[in-house]
Amino acid sequence: MKPFGPELSEVKGIIMKGTKVVIPKIMRAEILGRIHEGHLGINKCKARARRLVFWPRLNTDIETMVKSCSVCQKYAYKQEAEPVVLRPIPDHAWYRVGVDIFMYGGNSYLCVFDAFSNFPEVEKLTDTTSCTVIAKLSSIFARYGIPLEVCTDNGPQFSSHEFALFASRYDFKHVTSSPRFPRSNGLAEKGVQIVKRIMKKTGELNEDFWLGLLGYRSTPLAEGRSPGELLQGRKLRTRLPGFVSCSSQQTSRRQPRQQRPSKGKNLPELKKDAVVRVRGDAWDCKARVMGLVAPRSYRVLTEDNKMLRRNRQHLLATREPFQSELTEDDYDSEDLSQENAAASQSPTQPTQAQENSGASQSTTQPTQFVPRLPTRQKRQPNRL
Repeated sequence: MKPFGPELSEVKGIIMKGTKVVIPKIMRAEILGRIHEGHLGINKCKARARRLVFWPRLNTDIETMVKSCSVCQKYAYKQEAEPVVLRPIPDHAWYRVGVDIFMYGGNSYLCVFDAFSNFPEVEKLTDTTSCTVIAKLSSIFARYGIPLEVCTDNGPQFSSHEFALFASRYDFKHVTSSPRFPRSNGLAEKGVQIVKRIMKKTGELNEDFWLGLLGYRSTPLAEGRSPGELLQGRKLRTRLPGFVSCSSQQTSRRQPRQQRPSKGKNLPELKKDAVVRVRGDAWDCKARVMGLVAPRSYRVLTEDNKMLRRNRQHLLATREPFQSELTEDDYDSEDLSQENAAASQSPTQPTQAQENSGASQSTTQPTQFVPRLPTRQKRQPNRL
């Protein structure tokens, strides 16, 4: 208290700093509890305390108290959205595709969306097993070629052993998104949104969906060429009159130099063994960070010894104690697969315009395979 000596005074035996009561060390814990009545947040508690009491490092003590409060951590607000991570648009068509399963009209559909051309491919599914999905993808890849990257969520169809073997056999890189965070699989979500909108509009007027899809594929994008032209190098014939010519002009799509600033801020990176709260309906589950799986995606071990994978947006750093003493090698790997299967059993209603498979989880990602032979130079074919 020596640095504050000139500001201190005594009123009826009570030491004051201006209009604030100076609290002795023996009473600070009790006063902190009173400040935190109602479990207000850090800023509210600081504002409440600054008007009435004082002691050195008061703000630091309030921050530590609130961050250590289990109730406050459990019911904390959702974390602020982070800036969107933009992937560069590929240099050619069918380099990277997004794949997702969605429900509409009581039926399941598989959507494949090309990142370069915005060309959507849709297949109706009899069921959503890995074998059916693999069969449909094999047919699509036979028509357009095998992409280098396939981006999916962690649905059970894509996290299965069969799909890992499929990726190995067809020699493509399988990239998965964080469970319960569909925004990280934005490429596939964009394709599903486009296809669903066409389904709703054509279905309401009892029109042909496939003609509607052809209309989108043949409509020029912002750079002047349609998805069909960018993918296949030719104009698609529609019911509109016109002269269809073959063009050998090479096109490329680049991200614009000037983009609208992305809202949000980056959350601090979590260190190994850090204690966090996992977001469900609330921040009701404590866990310990086991490691980083992918950018903004972590593997965590809960107090009931379950290993989960979550996006940084769903992990809240806390200073609370952690009960489990298990290590990464001690947990049962089945816990994570069961958690993935449980999270994936929540399909949306056919009339809703939301995807149903972005909530499932996965414990592993397939191994990235490097081609045994050097990549040959590819040229766009001259079509007659």
